Amino acid sequence: MSWFYLVLAGLFEALWLVFLEKSASFSNPRFVILACGSMAISLYLFAISIKGIAVAIAYMVWLGVGVFSLTVINHVFLGSTISLMQSAFMLMLFIAIIGLKATS
Repeated sequence: MSWFYLVLAGLFEALWLVFLEKSASFSNPRFVILACGSMAISLYLFAISIKGIAVAIAYMVWLGVGVFSLTVINHVFLGSTISLMQSAFMLMLFIAIIGLKATS
């Protein structure tokens, strides 16, 4: 279950960053509240996950899932572009996360 919570924490990590950007430097209260809520959920899920996963491994995976998810969200929903080289590095990041899971 720890890995499930960790992946969810990474997804909420990406969400709070999207909401933070949408808050326009904290000028839109609705997105500020969503950002703070997502951040709190992310930290809570991360805290639960480190009961069963070494904190260093969990932190790397948390950030990796967050970065990967944020890039996908920005590309699919917000229209940002991803170059071929960025796609290759994203694939390496994904493989690294799978490798950390497989060896833990």
